Amino acid sequence: MIEMTGNMKAMIALVLVSALVSGGIAVSDSSDADEGFTVTDSTGKTFTYSAASEHIIVTGYAATLTIIESGMAEKIYAVDQYGAVAFDDKGLERPANVWTTTYNDTSALKSNIVHAGDNGFDIATDTVILTTYKTDFVGSDGNSGLRAELMKEGFRYVPFYGSIVDYNAIVSCVRDIENITGSTSNLTASMMSAYDEVTAAVASEEKKDAIFLRYSSSKGWGIGVSGSIAVALLEAAGGNNIGSSAGKDTVYNQMKIVELLSDHPDALIFIDSPYFDTYGGTFDKFIDEVMGGDQGNHGIVKMLKTWNNYDPAAADGLKAVAHVMHPDAVDGTLEAYYADKGDGDSSVMLYVGIGAAAIIAAVGVLLFIRSRN
Repeated sequence: MIEMTGNMKAMIALVLVSALVSGGIAVSDSSDADEGFTVTDSTGKTFTYSAASEHIIVTGYAATLTIIESGMAEKIYAVDQYGAVAFDDKGLERPANVWTTTYNDTSALKSNIVHAGDNGFDIATDTVILTTYKTDFVGSDGNSGLRAELMKEGFRYVPFYGSIVDYNAIVSCVRDIENITGSTSNLTASMMSAYDEVTAAVASEEKKDAIFLRYSSSKGWGIGVSGSIAVALLEAAGGNNIGSSAGKDTVYNQMKIVELLSDHPDALIFIDSPYFDTYGGTFDKFIDEVMGGDQGNHGIVKMLKTWNNYDPAAADGLKAVAHVMHPDAVDGTLEAYYADKGDGDSSVMLYVGIGAAAIIAAVGVLLFIRSRN
């Protein structure tokens, strides 16, 4: 046996400390199970829990869907009209409390939430999950708006999820929701597995030019620049977001879109689902109204709402987007739309065109025969 000197002991201790600090040695910490947990929302605000909440008030489709998929739907005390749709999509009965909220007005929502505190919702231990891209809920400083008003009323847990800057932030949101509800479903495991699979597959691939667009009935077409889940998916899937040069947040500028597409002639175009599902848009309509009827070499893809959201299906979106951009590296079934390949809309137009041509030809023949007679 070798007898260690004081210097040798000090050296070994130093090596062990260095390994711990650098992460070279994994240390198991069971304090979360014994002493609660913390969640940090998208504004950077941290909430410390001693235990999972028994009741949840949640706004937004995706956060509600995540709670349902985590197996904790029974803990939902109330949802807004968007969250109620998640119950419909899953074939479940809506909760007793469905509150209709106006996008630009939080006063009615505040009234309903405060009233809940008098009807079985424990403002000291239960959670209000707020989700939106508007800052009405948290103010421009992240510490005011509806959340500050609720916390002044005594509500202790009011995390907010707004702008998402990367895929890992989507995973963090889902993990937070699982912790808040006490779910053990571990939805984030498959999300991270998808991320590892995709990023490894596209690591050696040349980045593919891509752009994410959303449509507003009041503002027209906007470019997803940053703070968008869809943009986070594009970048994680090996895409070069050509919209990043347009500025910050969403830029509503159709002329800028045309300019970017002209400068990047092979860029894929990813369009937010409301354009199709809410506003009656089609691929052909987009090509006519935005691209002047000439699609060029730009493939067009519809982003499903479950992909572009704070829910586990974002992992499916990541794989689908990666496959469209790098089909040889990532398996998948989604294909970009090209007018010359045809779809439902184009086929109808094609058949109408053929029919019209046949009629014109028939009329021509008839006139020719009459002229001969």
